[in-house]
Amino acid sequence: MGILAETYRGQTIPSRAFVEGGIHEAIMEYENNVFFEILAEDLARRDMDDVPIDESNYAELAHRIEGLYQRIRGKRHRQYPGGH
Repeated sequence: MGILAETYRGQTIPSRAFVEGGIHEAIMEYENNVFFEILAEDLARRDMDDVPIDESNYAELAHRIEGLYQRIRGKRHRQYPGGH
């Protein structure tokens, strides 16, 4: 994505990328990533019976989160036609 603002005749105006929706797509992608990360962590913790996380099981939790996140992201477009 390009810059969000540019100068035209001495005034700062929204850039072409902003006007053409680049910012909206970036925000939507960010929101999707955050949602899927939270979902993956919640599912991983549930799979581990919601035990308290400490040094002894942090690596397992991280591994589970990463696996679930990849599965969720990979299936996102196949499960919901149109990418919704």
